[in-house]
Amino acid sequence: MSGVLRVAESVTPGHVDRCADAVAERLVDEATTRFAGARCGIEVALSATEAVLQGYVLTLPPMDDSLFPRGYDVIDFASQEDLTRVVNEALADCGYVGTHAHPLEVRSHLLVDEIEDDEQTNSVLSDDQVIVVGHATPIGAHANLPVEVFAAREAQRALFACSLVNPELLGPDGKVLLGVREYDNGEAVVEFLNVSIQHRKGVDYGSLYGLLGDPVTNALRDVEGLIVPDGFSAREFVINGRGDFIEGGVHGDTGLSGKKLVADLYGPR
Repeated sequence: MSGVLRVAESVTPGHVDRCADAVAERLVDEATTRFAGARCGIEVALSATEAVLQGYVLTLPPMDDSLFPRGYDVIDFASQEDLTRVVNEALADCGYVGTHAHPLEVRSHLLVDEIEDDEQTNSVLSDDQVIVVGHATPIGAHANLPVEVFAAREAQRALFACSLVNPELLGPDGKVLLGVREYDNGEAVVEFLNVSIQHRKGVDYGSLYGLLGDPVTNALRDVEGLIVPDGFSAREFVINGRGDFIEGGVHGDTGLSGKKLVADLYGPR
């Protein structure tokens, strides 16, 4: 039985694209909490120095003019001070605290206005903010996700937990790429696991494997119906296969909201 190789990716909250998602989600939460019925379409781009916010926040009238001066097409959402605070609180929730903290400046191009009557009526029928993609299963133990997607997420969560309890050695930016071979008889066997994890300079592979090997492998063993071979070792479980990963987060890459959402929830099936 050759089976079918299923591959899934899951990134930690500290991955720069996921940080951008977290900022967008936090801003939407702020808007909908402050204004009942608000509609939001927010995109976030992160660089090493700033967060750029684009999109719109539409509210039901009346709108508080003290918060949102009228007569401007492009204005700050709430205030520059509030935006900067919210963005950097979201980054802190992604693991960028203490020596990993990296506050960003904020540049906002958010359009804030009232919802037009006809738009409010028509939005229940059609809206460009809804995209449905994916492959769900009836298996509740896997949160109705394909086994490889659920298992990759569990491994990623264990990876991120290790980074939080070892901030002197590990950073919050990381990724899991998991290969699971699925057979006709229903068996699902882990074939390989590639992990990327940000780390301090001088932390060698042996130290990384000592920190991550058992927690991440045990997370896979805890997945119902997933088989981790007894001989699963450093040959199949590769950590930072491309070399040192010292510069992570916005230091190592730019981030854009929306890129990881489908991979996080459903994967490629």
